[in-house]
Amino acid sequence: MVPSARLWATVCLLAIPTIAAGFIEGIWPLVLLLDVSLLALTGMDWLVARRAVVKVARELPHRFQVGVENKVHLDVINPGGTTLRLQLKDDSPEVFAATPEQLAFTLSGKSRVRLPYVCTPRSRGRFEFADLNLRVRGPLGLAWHDRVIAAKTQVSVFPDMRGASRLLLSDAALDFVNLGLRQLRR
Repeated sequence: MVPSARLWATVCLLAIPTIAAGFIEGIWPLVLLLDVSLLALTGMDWLVARRAVVKVARELPHRFQVGVENKVHLDVINPGGTTLRLQLKDDSPEVFAATPEQLAFTLSGKSRVRLPYVCTPRSRGRFEFADLNLRVRGPLGLAWHDRVIAAKTQVSVFPDMRGASRLLLSDAALDFVNLGLRQLRR
């Protein structure tokens, strides 16, 4: 269970009656009732978030190239009938620059969404995309439930050959000029 900002704000607000209980006799039972109620609501909120069914799949490009932005797609499906507030983070390899690192979104009941993000590899070789980290917020917004979705995948990163092909074309054009051949215009 991960407490949300809403829970922390509520706990801070509950400090006011606790301070007042030091000056006003007889309100300690009320303060205790408020604290226990908040604890129970947080537990129920976490349990509802834990029971939410969410399916996530990752779609990678066929080839990764060094220094080139490669789009990765995450497909998220909510088969349940309730709207969910989610945060999703893909564990991409450390040599990849992922933008954005974390995706936050709301998914309505019985729907799906396809979320793109960009990965830019900084070196070539074989790398592994690790698992997907999903965080589901409870309906009251007091607690988050963390999940790890197994999605390990090996990828290969190749050099960017587009720059080399441009150089080859410019060299070929220079060879024609050096041979004394003119360019044909159409």
